[in-house]
Amino acid sequence: MKQIFLILIILNLVLSSIFAEEKKTEFAVFPQFAYSQETGFWGGLITYYRYSLSDLPELKNHLDLMVMYTQKNQLKLRFFPRFHVPELNSEINFDATFMKWPSEFYGVNNTDPEAEMYEFTPEMFEVLLDWKYDLADNMFLHFYSDQMHNVIIKRENAAIMQNVSGNEKYFLSGIGSGITFDSRNSQDFASKGYYANFKVQTYRTWLGSDYDYEKLTLDLREFISINQNHVFAFQQFFSSHSAPAPFYRSFKLGEYVRSYRNELFLNNHGIAVRAEYRFFPFKGKIGQRLGFSLFFDTGQGMQNLQDLCLADFRCSFGAGIRFSIFVDDRFNLRFDYGRCKANSAIEISGGETF
Repeated sequence: MKQIFLILIILNLVLSSIFAEEKKTEFAVFPQFAYSQETGFWGGLITYYRYSLSDLPELKNHLDLMVMYTQKNQLKLRFFPRFHVPELNSEINFDATFMKWPSEFYGVNNTDPEAEMYEFTPEMFEVLLDWKYDLADNMFLHFYSDQMHNVIIKRENAAIMQNVSGNEKYFLSGIGSGITFDSRNSQDFASKGYYANFKVQTYRTWLGSDYDYEKLTLDLREFISINQNHVFAFQQFFSSHSAPAPFYRSFKLGEYVRSYRNELFLNNHGIAVRAEYRFFPFKGKIGQRLGFSLFFDTGQGMQNLQDLCLADFRCSFGAGIRFSIFVDDRFNLRFDYGRCKANSAIEISGGETF
């Protein structure tokens, strides 16, 4: 673990020094603090190193590094650079993550929101690559690569996880492609426009993977504004696996329907629909930074697509407070309180959920 941490820091410094030559650079280090029911309170540091291309100063490459540690003794190290390749009309996004992450297991295809919980600790190293090619205005073609090594180093109840996919030490390797249409006016706080992403990935033994399956995802978003300070945001999300994936890679309903724990409902397939009203009603130097939100989330996880049923959708609703760190870009600190049938939860973080 220490070796991985050192490698990421050294890589960040080396690449920074190489690419900084004769280019306009920006460097900053920020502390991070947040809270969720999965992590408790957590803190960390994130370093941003950005530099403009000599001949295209409007394009900035990123070399970013994040370290976080949670109240529940969860550790994450993440190195996520982004490079523009104007000669190929492309952008390359790289993401390397190491996690030692004590987690909760409620079973696969669980339907009981009050199911018994078992603790386990996975140790995982993941490398993701997204080559994004600019096809036309607001339209992009993607080529994906995904590799992950995962091993459970501690489990509270070995018997309950014995026959679950992903219980053993495994290596996951896949490739894929996708297409995106993105007319949003901002990635941090869109007030108008559409976002649509369709992605197909395949994981195969001939790629070195211990699991064989395909994964399909569809992510649709729409943003409608009365004016810049009153925005309606909508998202529809669908995910499907052709065969059981490691449970850690299953569809997690709690990632889309707030107030439910992320690991509570794990399934092969899932659908979610979310709606949110975001508004900043005040003026003035301080008042313009303060905003609010109202949200409603609903969705269903299922083992078989034929099990899709509106009567089985789970719902949550709630309200939130926003504080804009940067008013022009509306990068917000987010404080959300949500309720569902079985639980209520608070989440404190940066940026919008979608």
